[in-house]
Order: sequence, then structure tokens, then C-alpha cells
Amino acid sequence: MNTSGGGPVGAAVDTNVKDRYRLAQEHQKALGASANIVSLPDQSVHVAEKLLGLTTGLKQQLLLNDFATLDAGIRARVAVLEDGMESDRHVIRSVAEALAAARAAQD
Repeated sequence: MNTSGGGPVGAAVDTNVKDRYRLAQEHQKALGASANIVSLPDQSVHVAEKLLGLTTGLKQQLLLNDFATLDAGIRARVAVLEDGMESDRHVIRSVAEALAAARAAQD
């Protein structure tokens, strides 16, 4: 068996080759990890943007589907409009009565 670094002989593999292969694997893992660390700020920004998008979507859903608040707002607007309509009706009745009184006075 050859263990002097000359390569594989038969089924046996040189220990130096195993060590070089293991070192190459570890080096590749280290490069991959360092690449992930370097790209982490970009990923963090991307993740933060996605999180903000989800938050915005949730807020929008809550606002659009908060029927109790929407109903209360609609009821308040209806009450204001009904008050305005009643005031207008009162003015119209007063004008109609004044017009009728003026016509009666002419006859």
C-alpha cells in the first residue's frame, strides 16, 4: 500500500488525499458561510420589506373589515344628513306657508 502521497492504490486511499479533500470541503463551507454573512444585510432589507408589506396588508384588512367601526361611521353620517334634511323640510314648509298666506291675502 502506498501512503507516501502518490494517490490511491487499489481500494486504499492516501491519508494526505483525504486530508486535502477534507480541507477543501471545509474551505468551501467557510466560503459559503462568509458569502451568506456578506449577503445578510441585503437579505435583511428584503425580509424587512416583506414584513412591512405584510404589516400594511394586515392593517388594510383590519380597516376594511372592521364592520363595527364602518357601521358607526355610516350611522353618524346618516344622522347628520337626516338632521340636514329635516332642517331643509322645515324651511320648505315655512316658505310654503308664507306663500299660502300671501296668496290668501291677495284674494
